[in-house]
Amino acid sequence: MRVLILGGNSPHHHDWIRSLSQFLADRGHDPVLQDYRHWQTGDADADLDHEIAVAGRLMRDKGPDDSTAIVAKSVGCMIAALGTARNVLVPERCLLLGMPLDGIAGQTPDLPAAMRTLPATTLVQHEHDPYGSAATVRAWLATVDAPRVRLVVTPGDTHAYTDLHRIERELVAVR
Repeated sequence: MRVLILGGNSPHHHDWIRSLSQFLADRGHDPVLQDYRHWQTGDADADLDHEIAVAGRLMRDKGPDDSTAIVAKSVGCMIAALGTARNVLVPERCLLLGMPLDGIAGQTPDLPAAMRTLPATTLVQHEHDPYGSAATVRAWLATVDAPRVRLVVTPGDTHAYTDLHRIERELVAVR
C-alpha cells in the first residue's frame, strides 16, 4: 500500500516521518514522505495551501497505485482532510493522529466540512492530548457528522504518537 506520511507542525517531525517511513517500508508498504517548507525556512507554521499542493504533486508523481493511504499527525490531519475535500488528495483510507482542536484545527472553519469528505478514516487521540482531549474530539466529531471517521482513544497525556507498531496496525485495520 502506498502511504503518504504527513507530520506535525514542529521540525522534530522530520525525524518522526523518517522513522515511520522506514518502519512501514520494512513491512511491505510504499511510503512517501513530505517535508514541510517551513521546516527549512524557519517560519513558525505550515502554509496549509502550499503543503496541500505539494502533497498532491507527491502522490501524482509517484504514479497510480491500487491502494493509497495517508497517515497524518496534528497539522498533517488538516492537510489530509482539506486536501481530500479539494480533490487534490484521493486516499482510499486515512489514519489521523492527534487532531489539534485546541490549536490550528479549532481555528479552521472549513475543517468540519472537510472531515465529511474523508474516506474510511481512523482518528487516534490520546485521552489527555494537550492539543485536544479525546473527550473534546469526540464531542466535536458528534457535531461534524463524519460517518466514515472512527475515533480510537488511547491512554496518554502528550501530543506524541510514537508507537509505530500501533500506527501500522491501525492503518491496516482502517475499513
